[in-house]
Amino acid sequence: MARGFRVAVGNKGTRFIFLKELEEEPDEDVVIVSKYCEETTKHETNSEEKQYNENLSKSSVVLCPQQFGGKPGDYTVLIRQLRERGHPVYLVRLSALDWLSILKSAFTLDYFKGELEPSKALPFYMNAINDAIQRMPEDKEYTLLSHSIGGWVARAWLGEVASEKVRKRCKRFVSLGTPHVAPPENSLVAKIDQTRGLLKYVNDKWPGAYFSHIKYACIASNKISGGFKNLDSILGFASYFALSGEGNIQGDGITPVNAAILEGADSVILDEIYHADILPNPISSKNTKLLQCKWYADKIDDWEQVL
Repeated sequence: MARGFRVAVGNKGTRFIFLKELEEEPDEDVVIVSKYCEETTKHETNSEEKQYNENLSKSSVVLCPQQFGGKPGDYTVLIRQLRERGHPVYLVRLSALDWLSILKSAFTLDYFKGELEPSKALPFYMNAINDAIQRMPEDKEYTLLSHSIGGWVARAWLGEVASEKVRKRCKRFVSLGTPHVAPPENSLVAKIDQTRGLLKYVNDKWPGAYFSHIKYACIASNKISGGFKNLDSILGFASYFALSGEGNIQGDGITPVNAAILEGADSVILDEIYHADILPNPISSKNTKLLQCKWYADKIDDWEQVL
């Protein structure tokens, strides 16, 4: 008898887990929660990263993680897949302590007014992107590949943190399930604003495919239709409504398709792909892997051409 967990994802990293006994091996509708993301307990060292990226000739990739992501093991499979296809990869490395530092913003006037600015609220993330860039050979052109909120954080980094020289080296911007588009201004959820002004700040300053020298592409999924048919659809409805003001639409279970596509960007819409394959834990040094949960990395052959 196998012991498994049925896992569904909610907005802002919330996960709902239901334990059940399985008489036989689980089918594709059951997600097994593994204790660890990967056997990896530490990030690659700089020397290991340099060795693994050596002699790879395709465009370099700077990988910007999702909320509470970027810990050891989170993107091991995706990084391996990208390198197998010839792309040097530089992960934006983050830790639980890094993420917990955002709590400081919750006690500021800007937070209560909904006027947070990314470079002030997320300096640890901006510094981690800078570090990834510095590990890359000087003057190397690169693609910013971002997952979830990493997409609009990377857009903010490009706009006000990256030097002009570093910005010009970025030739492509690719996002996976990023909620780029804010809810309509007259909607109830716009007044709530889960990002406390961060997304509005990014969209006001650098709307759409803003930098003309960068080729933008947004990857989304229509696997989950929001509604009340089952747990996935209910949680999808709640997340989509919070992000776009509509619940009866399609998305990856977290980000609806209509919020994931930047104006002026190319788009790739996938089927049967969830938002992520990990269970983020804000206070742990590692996140939990969701086995048998297909996400964007599992369809890499359908979007690798935009890198």
